[in-house]
Amino acid sequence: MSWSLALLTALTANLDNLGVGLAYGVKGIKLSWQANGVIAVVAFAFTWFAERAGSLIKLYFGVASAHVTGAVLIMAIGSWILGGAVFSTNHMYRPEQADRDRSQHISAQEALILGIALSVNAIPIGFEAAAFSFPELIMPCLIAIFSFLTLWCGVVFGKLLGAAHTGKRTTILSGVLLVVIGLYQLFSFISP
Repeated sequence: MSWSLALLTALTANLDNLGVGLAYGVKGIKLSWQANGVIAVVAFAFTWFAERAGSLIKLYFGVASAHVTGAVLIMAIGSWILGGAVFSTNHMYRPEQADRDRSQHISAQEALILGIALSVNAIPIGFEAAAFSFPELIMPCLIAIFSFLTLWCGVVFGKLLGAAHTGKRTTILSGVLLVVIGLYQLFSFISP
């Protein structure tokens, strides 16, 4: 995995965060630095655990198994995100639902739940990082950094733009890009 692909993958895995941030900005829901930090830490943890699992698969079942597992998981998560956004079964483009107490402010507990929902698509990224023997902890750090930045930028731009439907579009884009990246990873490994 090249650095440019790692950066693109980390950004793509967090495009739904951008959509969530946009929706929060539009609706005036406050996301503190601390809540955003909690979400970033959860993203780091999910990616790191997946990276460790990918290393074990690579160790016990070989590099091919780790590559295929990571690529298939990336495509599956991308398809799930895409299907949820298109067919309205996934409420990620309606992130105001995370504000369970309707306080217009995301608490630490709500941030933890939101962080888990937003970090699911980081799992296959950790597998792929391990399969490609990418330096350990780099991908979890990239995922956490992009998680924090995309949420923060989304809130800022949401306040400025007021584009209520942009969140769903970024979720769809995230799903499509994850499927494309998964296919690229799978075919780049299979073809010589």
